[in-house]
Amino acid sequence: MSYPADLVAILAEDGADHAFTVNWAEYFPGVGDTDARLNAVLAKDADAAATVARSFVDRGDGEGRGSRRAHRLAAAWRDRENDAIAVLTAALLHDHTPWDLSHLLFAIACWLPGATRPDPALADRLLPYALSDDASTAQCAQLSLGRLGDQRVLTAIATPHADALIALAAHTRRPEHQRLVLRKLAGLGFDAFLATLTPDEAHTLLPELKNLLRRDPTPALVRRFADWDIHDAELPALLEEAARSTDDELVTAAVVTAARLGTDPAPALRVLERQLTADSPARYGLAEATRLGPAAAPLLPMIEPYHQAGYAWSRLHAAQADLAITQDPTRAVPTLVDLATRELQYPAGVEAVRTLARLGSTPDALRPQVEHWATSLRRVIDLDEFFNPVMEPRCADDLLREAALLML
Repeated sequence: MSYPADLVAILAEDGADHAFTVNWAEYFPGVGDTDARLNAVLAKDADAAATVARSFVDRGDGEGRGSRRAHRLAAAWRDRENDAIAVLTAALLHDHTPWDLSHLLFAIACWLPGATRPDPALADRLLPYALSDDASTAQCAQLSLGRLGDQRVLTAIATPHADALIALAAHTRRPEHQRLVLRKLAGLGFDAFLATLTPDEAHTLLPELKNLLRRDPTPALVRRFADWDIHDAELPALLEEAARSTDDELVTAAVVTAARLGTDPAPALRVLERQLTADSPARYGLAEATRLGPAAAPLLPMIEPYHQAGYAWSRLHAAQADLAITQDPTRAVPTLVDLATRELQYPAGVEAVRTLARLGSTPDALRPQVEHWATSLRRVIDLDEFFNPVMEPRCADDLLREAALLML
């Protein structure tokens, strides 16, 4: 619905006044405060919400009321990242309390990946905060600079935060930036960075990747060597060394990667059989069986019971393993449809939809929902007020819509 322009103008002008916020619940129980009631009104009209948010910011963004509404706009409506980032960029011109500033910078990091035309002034406005003595302020501003591809992450900041360097390398795709990450960093966000590397980039970076495998092997890194289809004379010995680790997940990843790259799959099958039949099965066993593919066929009887598991991720991974091993969707699709129907507000449900999309067809039972997921103007997946912009560079609703469009 769209509100009349004169009504929107009243909300935009008068609502920016701090005196507008009154807690009427003190006098009229159940009515609530005017600020919350304004939120409820604006939730029904994205254009009105954008106008009001910009007006509040233009009037000083007192108490962060404009920038918070800009965030709420992008969190509730699809394709509003440009509107939100424009308002949030303007909000950086005003003074804020440390609390309001943290929310403002966090919101910019949240929505910047989806913004296609950020204001050129944004990077300059972020830079002073990227140099802040406050660690959380600096981290968030540096992350956004990295996502903008701003080279000052390297030249103006003495010790850039790891997340900023990872974001810069993922944005620029420049080998020297990727090498910097591989030489110096690991930890939060690093696994996601590895996922951004193409096979060609991984082959170019092979010396650094092997050095990282020697000094700090992780399951995510080990798995990627198979995803990149890297065949190197030194790699079997490095994987064998990783397989002697005391970290069971690393051991499993190493033997499965070795099998995927052409070695005898028997060691991988033994490790996975032990995990799938344990009293407390390892959470990564089913996912590794999926990676092993048709070679994991002897494990099918052990995978079958997980289709009825109580844990959504176990059901998802069982369906994915079944698909990878048999190439037959008959058993997997009902499990995936059930997850997409019952668990959609959780990551396992969204991943089930993405798995169905990769099959290239839409089950009849889901077609009405898929059409809604693909075309809804409002977000279908509920978002936390501030989801983690480091761990989630793309929000779940964007992934859902992308999968739904593929299914159609």
